[in-house]
Amino acid sequence: MPIALQWKRKDERVGSNPPPSPFHPNSLATKAMLASESANKAPEFGPIGRADGFTLIELLVVIAIVAVLAALLSPALTTAQIKAKQVATTGTLRSLGVAMNLYAGENEGKLPGPSVVAIYGWARNPAKTTDTAHFGLYLAPYLGQPADGKLTVCKGLKNPALSSDVQNNLTQPLAQFVKVEASSTNQLEDYPLWGDWTMTMADAAVAANQPKRMHGLSGKARRAAIITTADQQSWGSIQSNVKLLPATGSFGGKRLWLFLDGSVSGPVTNTTMWFR
Repeated sequence: MPIALQWKRKDERVGSNPPPSPFHPNSLATKAMLASESANKAPEFGPIGRADGFTLIELLVVIAIVAVLAALLSPALTTAQIKAKQVATTGTLRSLGVAMNLYAGENEGKLPGPSVVAIYGWARNPAKTTDTAHFGLYLAPYLGQPADGKLTVCKGLKNPALSSDVQNNLTQPLAQFVKVEASSTNQLEDYPLWGDWTMTMADAAVAANQPKRMHGLSGKARRAAIITTADQQSWGSIQSNVKLLPATGSFGGKRLWLFLDGSVSGPVTNTTMWFR
């Protein structure tokens, strides 16, 4: 038997192993080489052959796209907001028309008044003789105002097109709506519809000119504009906080108008719409 083969078998019999190779997985040299390769390994790439994460240029592109979309959507959102306010304000004006007819039905057909031009958002039910005579005081019982004698903001008198500060201010109240009327008997034979413009409820009770009765009005008067939305121009107040109101209209410079027959116009620019 050859000597080399004899040595191998003898080695197997005694259970000894040959000296480890320098390239053996558990050798110190192999471990050092693997550690060095791991430290210098390039970043792993995703399925499309690029490093994970976004580059600065990509982030800037995304931001630019979002900015463009926001600019495109902004006019649409503004239009939707104006439309929502228009719908809500139209509903309030119609409610005022209904309340006015209910009041007339219980007061021998008489229109609410006399009162001042401004229609404020506050009311008291029942009103005090010292209260400023405004349209809403006559209608408070028909607009859900509690009969507790407290001066509070009346939901049925608030103009949804105005800011919440204007709607809910009891300290320095601003007009929510404004009474209007054809300016003379040359335009309307039933002028004045509203009677005298008095300052207090006590004055209103003894005013010489009381509001007209609805059943005696002409056909033209029934088409007359009676209330419009408040703004700096329609009210013309000299109050310091009047600048909180829109300059010429709450709907892109336009106003809504309530007519005596209960109908409400769409937004119009006409500042003297006496009839529909």
